[in-house]
Amino acid sequence: MKDGTKSNIDIILPTFNRCYVLWRAITSILTQDYPYFRLIIVDDGSTDDTKKLIKQFIDPRLTFISKTHKGVSAARNSGIKIGKSPYIAYLDSDNIWQSNYLSSMIAALEANKNAVFAYCGLNYMSQEMSPDYDKEVVVESTGMPVNELTMENLWNKMIYLDTNQIIHKRNIVKKIGLWDEKLPILTDWDFVIRAYYMFPERFISVKKTLVTYIRQVGCSDSISANNNLTNAHKIIYEKYKKIFKTKPSWVNS
Repeated sequence: MKDGTKSNIDIILPTFNRCYVLWRAITSILTQDYPYFRLIIVDDGSTDDTKKLIKQFIDPRLTFISKTHKGVSAARNSGIKIGKSPYIAYLDSDNIWQSNYLSSMIAALEANKNAVFAYCGLNYMSQEMSPDYDKEVVVESTGMPVNELTMENLWNKMIYLDTNQIIHKRNIVKKIGLWDEKLPILTDWDFVIRAYYMFPERFISVKKTLVTYIRQVGCSDSISANNNLTNAHKIIYEKYKKIFKTKPSWVNS
C-alpha cells in the first residue's frame, strides 16, 4: 500500500468494455466501512474509456493493470498473482457491494479461525435503459436466500455461489488451484466445487444480503458473454465425474 496502511484483503475486479458501469462498482468498494484492502482492477483488453475513467479515482489502495483480452478467469488470476494480502474477494464490474460487505465478511472469518471461505446473500436486479437512454430502470429485484452448501446441492442441483458474494483465504489457492481459464462460463461454480471438496467443514455463511447482482437487460458485453453453456457443462462434468461418480441431469441440458 502506498500510504503505508497494511492491506488485509485483495479485491480483484476484472473488466472489459464496462466503462459505463465500472465507476459504480469501484465506488462501492472505495466507500466500504472497512478500509484495509487493496483494489486490483484488471482491464481485460478494453477498447472503451476504461483507462480514462480509472484516472479519476485517486486512492492509494487502487492498483490498475491492463492485459490483452484472455477472458475473466485469466484476468482474475492476474490479480491473484499480483496481490499478497491474506484474504481475497472478487467484484465484477457491473455489480455492487453494500458498504458493510467487507467488515461483515472479515468479522465472520476472523471469528471462526478454522474457516477458509465465507459467503453471504445477494439481491438480484435486472435493469434496462429508459426509452430516452437517460437513466436505468429496474425491471426486477429479487432477494436471493443464503443457501446452505452441500456437495449434493453443488453437483446434482447446480446450487452454487456467485463470484461477487465470496471471500476466501489466499492460502487455499495453493491447494485448489487458480480459476480455470479453459472454461467459457460457470467459472464460479467450478471454483466453489474445488474449494468445497477440499474444505467442506470450513465454509461459513454470513446471514446478510450484502451484494447487489445487476443484470443489464439486452446487454452482451460481459467478459464471458456469448459462450456455450452446454460446452461448459461438459467440461465441468469431465473434470469431476471420477470424484462424484453420478451423472446429473444438467449434463445434457
